[in-house]
Amino acid sequence: MKNNKLLVVVNDAGGAHQIASYLKFQNKKFDAILMGPAKNIFKEYDLKFKNCNQKKLKILVNNYDLIITGSGWQTNLEKKAIFFSNFFKKKSITILDHWSNYKERFLLNKKKNLPLEIWTNNLLSKKLLIDDKFFKKTKIKIIKNYFKK
Repeated sequence: MKNNKLLVVVNDAGGAHQIASYLKFQNKKFDAILMGPAKNIFKEYDLKFKNCNQKKLKILVNNYDLIITGSGWQTNLEKKAIFFSNFFKKKSITILDHWSNYKERFLLNKKKNLPLEIWTNNLLSKKLLIDDKFFKKTKIKIIKNYFKK
């Protein structure tokens, strides 16, 4: 990844672990909107970042070059970040932490809401995504599982 101005948006624990471990190994500078379990998980990784206010999500997304989200399906935080990324034509990446409930993770108000790229660390997950027409316009990429390291 280039040295873009990076905003991380995550709520759920699984996504938080995947993203925090990725950022720790990449030594990337970033700002974040963290909610729910993600707040404490990011503290565990001893990452240095500016914590931003979720109420300013739309404005923040417009001011960043790259948005990385988790894929929580019980919250709309990440889904709204993807929506605003698409609206402002910003590059967005979702790091997928689990290979179930795929479509539900990418629906906002019952409409398809996909990032430009989905990264996964699991070959089965990658195959399932590629084989599903729902994701046909989304780049699917496999990455190392930094959480296991």
